[in-house]
Amino acid sequence: MSEQIVFTAAADYYHAAEAEFRTEFPSASVERLAPDTGRLTGADLDIAQAAEVCRQVPVVFVRHLIRATTWLPLTPGETFGDRVAATCLELMMREQHAAVSLQVWTADGTRSPLRSDELRRLVDNHLREEGVDVMRSGR
Repeated sequence: MSEQIVFTAAADYYHAAEAEFRTEFPSASVERLAPDTGRLTGADLDIAQAAEVCRQVPVVFVRHLIRATTWLPLTPGETFGDRVAATCLELMMREQHAAVSLQVWTADGTRSPLRSDELRRLVDNHLREEGVDVMRSGR
């Protein structure tokens, strides 16, 4: 199995997190996506394995691991918020979920035209209009 894994780290420690991954997964490639976010890719890369390595070694500069399932670029005439909302809906339908715990964040230095709260509200409204039950984490 080969997965793309998105990870977060404090922006000031991104390079340290990247170095940890390069040490533990020398055949994988690491790409910086934002000041606090990167993507780990490689043959036979598995998020469960990466999580276990993070716990056992330990990998101390990584905050979150996220299994990336889809990368969808903007199409001409499409707004950033509309793309994010449509992508969330598409993924939910593919996975056959009727409800979602929605968490949204943006990083300083990214090209997002929306703040995290604005993006979350836009996606929340779009999903609700499509009949999706949207909750916040922990509820």
